[in-house]
Amino acid sequence: MPPLLNQVISGYVGLDNLSIPYTVTDIPVGRTMTKAWLTIKTQKEDADPGILQKVITTAPQAGIGQITDPGASGTGQLLFLIAPSDFSAAALVALVTYEYDIQVKFDDGGIATLELGKITFEQGVTAATS
Repeated sequence: MPPLLNQVISGYVGLDNLSIPYTVTDIPVGRTMTKAWLTIKTQKEDADPGILQKVITTAPQAGIGQITDPGASGTGQLLFLIAPSDFSAAALVALVTYEYDIQVKFDDGGIATLELGKITFEQGVTAATS
């Protein structure tokens, strides 16, 4: 499964609760996903975890996400969650373009980069939270 390169994620508003679903196809026969990463960095060369890294497994984790389908059928589902607190904690800024990738680890220990590209968050207008 070759990675999707030069992808662009946009249309999400910074400081909102964001759900980023991802469908994984062409999972090798007999393999399942055990871990996945969404990593956001200012530059590709920055050390992990970058400015934000979400690490998910098949167990649901509040505010992080879950592998909702490990892909035994050949197709699986990932769900990454980004909370408003991630923006202040990670210093994510609206209207700035960041580097990102999505990687998965399989039950045999193999790792595959699924997607690589740029992500930008829009600037919201309302700042109220209560």
